[in-house]
Amino acid sequence: MVETLNQPQIDNSATILEYRHFSESPEGQQEIINFVDDLRKEVGDKESWEKTCQKVDEILLSEPVNESMLKNVFTKFQPYIDNMPPGHDPGHLYRDFLNSVILFNSVKDNCTYQSDAYAGLISGFLHDIGTSITFRYKDFENGAGHAEVGAYLCHEVLQKSIDPSLLKLICYSVAAHTHLDTVKYKFPKDGTRESYWDETWTTSDQKLCGIALQICRRSDRLETNGNISVLRGIISRMDAVQVTGEMEDLSGDKKVKINLDNLGPILDPVMHNEITPTALEHTQRFADSNFKANKYSEKDYLFPKFQEFLKFKLNQFEVLKDIIADDDGNLPDTPENFQSIHKINYKISQASPKRFEAAWTNFETIWQKLSSKNKSKWIAGFRNIDQSYTELFRHYRQETANIDFANLTSQVISELEADK
Repeated sequence: MVETLNQPQIDNSATILEYRHFSESPEGQQEIINFVDDLRKEVGDKESWEKTCQKVDEILLSEPVNESMLKNVFTKFQPYIDNMPPGHDPGHLYRDFLNSVILFNSVKDNCTYQSDAYAGLISGFLHDIGTSITFRYKDFENGAGHAEVGAYLCHEVLQKSIDPSLLKLICYSVAAHTHLDTVKYKFPKDGTRESYWDETWTTSDQKLCGIALQICRRSDRLETNGNISVLRGIISRMDAVQVTGEMEDLSGDKKVKINLDNLGPILDPVMHNEITPTALEHTQRFADSNFKANKYSEKDYLFPKFQEFLKFKLNQFEVLKDIIADDDGNLPDTPENFQSIHKINYKISQASPKRFEAAWTNFETIWQKLSSKNKSKWIAGFRNIDQSYTELFRHYRQETANIDFANLTSQVISELEADK
């Protein structure tokens, strides 16, 4: 992606390693917790948020958010983006960027404050950047999970490039993007991470305020739905077990633990509705959560474009399930077919080759234990995912052709479509 944006490579490997050690240390965890607590006090309520937006809107008159500024954000974060793990990887972040641009353009004219919308745009694609320096699947153990670490990292990297008040809106949205309720954590010491304020309201001009976090969360949800979510669910679990031995995460609205003992069923093509989900069940749970009266979907009505895009992705998932279910089991497990599965997974991920291949060893182990019939079903399924990925980017091009930041989105799409 750096080459596409015509920016030089930056070697910040030492800095990244320092941040990783910091984010995993008791002292670092406490500093990040304190940083987020300050954010809550500064912008984490209705009055403070609106006052900050008013202040930033005046600054934006002379310091607008434009493509040059967004390219600068990408340049500063490129070393961290390249270090993101499989499942929460560069491919994920760049699709989050496309999602955020689409959502931003769909609501910006209905926002009281443009700073509110811009904070949603930027936090929408940076919300998982914390995974570059901390393990994604310790959110229920650590006081500062990947969202809080990401908020802190945004501040550290951007504090000399973005107005400090706009940066507070961005950082708060990154920290709050996970939808998590109150969490009781053990590290660095026993404590409680309260759920985040996330109010959206109509101001006197009959427009919306408090929209940044809503853009951010829906950008994320578009990546937890549809066929890409199936691949992300597979490779992220392979990576987490490879690195940490066990992971705890949400599957839809259910908390699950996955380790080497129960990793195998993830490739079962039949959905059994067990606590530990298969790859298809994991995506199905997120699909189902969109239509319940819950914290995930309660503000979706504000985003018709999100609902339209979500329907497109869910329709693709229905086709995928039918293809896997209807496959007659006769597709052979040839080296060519297996290589094509590897190719589409890597194309969608774009994680560093070393980290991706380490995670892929778990996939290979599980694959060899599948029956010939189930291998055939997945070969058919991955072929469909490959086709649906092409359809998805046709949709992205249509949606971003004549909107703000169209030139930058075109560059990102071209890079993501390229064979790796």
